[in-house]
Amino acid sequence: MTAPPATPRDATTVPPDPVLRSGVRVLADAGRLLARHWPALVAIAVLAEVVHELALRAALAVAPSSGVLGLLVLCFSPLATVVGIVVMLHVLRREPRTERDRLEVRALLGSIASVLVPYLVIYEFYGGLSSDWQSYIDSAALDHAFAAGSGIETASPVPEGFGLTVVLVVAGALLARTLLERLAKRVDRGVSAAGGDARRSARSAAVRIAAGYCEVVWIVVGAFTVTAVVGRVREWWTTRVVVVDVTTWWDGVVARVDVLKPLVDALGPTTSLLLAGVVTGLVVPLAWLTLGTIVYGVEAIDVVDPAHATQGGDEPTGRATRVVDRFNRTLGESGARKAWELMLDPGRRFGGLVGALGMLWRSRWSAVLLFCVAFALLTLGEQVVYTAAQAVVGQPGIVAWRALVGPLEIVATVVVQVLTTVLLAAAADALLASLGLPSALRTRRVARSRTAVGTGVGAETGVEVGAGVSAVAGTTADGASAG
Repeated sequence: MTAPPATPRDATTVPPDPVLRSGVRVLADAGRLLARHWPALVAIAVLAEVVHELALRAALAVAPSSGVLGLLVLCFSPLATVVGIVVMLHVLRREPRTERDRLEVRALLGSIASVLVPYLVIYEFYGGLSSDWQSYIDSAALDHAFAAGSGIETASPVPEGFGLTVVLVVAGALLARTLLERLAKRVDRGVSAAGGDARRSARSAAVRIAAGYCEVVWIVVGAFTVTAVVGRVREWWTTRVVVVDVTTWWDGVVARVDVLKPLVDALGPTTSLLLAGVVTGLVVPLAWLTLGTIVYGVEAIDVVDPAHATQGGDEPTGRATRVVDRFNRTLGESGARKAWELMLDPGRRFGGLVGALGMLWRSRWSAVLLFCVAFALLTLGEQVVYTAAQAVVGQPGIVAWRALVGPLEIVATVVVQVLTTVLLAAAADALLASLGLPSALRTRRVARSRTAVGTGVGAETGVEVGAGVSAVAGTTADGASAG
C-alpha cells in the first residue's frame, strides 16, 4: 500500500477525544468490518482450521516411520493458523490499487517470522500447543500399541524429551533459521543493488517463510525438551535431603499454628487466580495488539513518524492525560524510532515483540487497557456458542454430546477468531493512525471520508493531502484508542 508521507504533528494535530469515545469508535469500526467481511473471514478461519487438522493427521501418518519426522510435520499446525490470521488481517485492509501494491502481500508473508513469538503466546494461552501435543501423543501412542499387538514393528512415535535426537533437531532448527535469515539479507542486498524494493521481493519472502518454519520447530520442539528437563530437575530437587527436611519442618509449623493453615491453603489458589487474570486480561490482548501492529506496520514503515506517538500541542488536557503523556515520553524520540525499527525487522527473533511493546509504551495506556477489556469480553464467545448449543439440543445424552463436541469446538474457535480479528484490525489501525499513517480499513465510512477529504483539500490551502487523510484517520479509527 502506498501512502503520502506523514506530516509532522505540529502541522496538523488530531483533536484529542475522551478515551471512552475513541474506544467506542474502534468498536464501531470493528462492527463495520465484521458486517462487510464476515463471509471471507469465516472462510479463511475455517480453511486455517482444516489445514491445522491436516497437519496433525500428516504428523500421525509419518510417526510410525520416524518420531522426529512426526514432530517436524506437527510444527506445521501453529504455522498454518498464524498464516490464516495474517491473511485475515490483510483482507480487512483497503484493496490494492496497482500491481506494485499487490506485491506487498509477499511482504506481509515475509513478516511471519516476527509475528511468531507474540502469536505463540496467544496460541499457548488458548491451549493450542498443549492440545496439539497431547492429541499427537495420544493418537500416535495408540497406533503404536495397535501395530505392536499385530506384530508390526514401528518407530517410537514420541522421542525422548532430552534425547540426543531431539536436541539435535532443536540445534539444527536454530542453525537453519540463522543461515536462512542471512540468506534473506543477502537477497535483500542484491535486490536493492538492482534498484528493486527488497520488501517486495518474492525470493526474500520465501526464504523468510522457511526461516519462520524453523522458528516454529525450535520453539515447539524446544518447549518439549524444556518440559522434560524441568521434570527431571524437579524430581531431583524434591528428593534432596535438605528440601525434604525443610518441607517437613514447614508442614509441622502449619499444623501447629492454626492461623497459618487457612492462609497457606488460600495462597496457592489466590496466586493462580491473579496470574490467570493478568494473562487473560493483559498479556494475551497485548500480544494480539502487538501482532496486529507488526502486520500492519510492515505497510507503514515509510510513512509514519514514531516519535509523534502521543498527542502534542497546547490543547487542553486533563491531569491524568498529562501524567500519562509524561510517562510515555520517557521512552524518548530516539527510543521510539528504535522500537519501530525493531518491530518491523523480521530477522530479529524477539525484535517484533520488544519493538511493539515499546510503541505501546509510547501510546496512552488507558486506551490500550480499554482494548484489553473488550478483547477479554470477546473471548467469552466460545462459552456463548456452547451455551446456545446446549439450549438448542437440550440433554441429548453423552453419546450424542460427544459427537457434537468436535464440530462445536471448531465453530467456537472460528467465532472467537473472527470477532477478535476485526477488533484487532480496528485497534491496530487506530494506533498506526496516531503515528501518521492514513487509515486503510475497508469500511464504508472510510470510503465516504476519503471523498470528504478530497473536497476539503480543494477548499483549504496549505494543508497537505497526507495530513488531511491522517486527520480523517484519527476520526475514523481514532488514534487515541491505541495511542
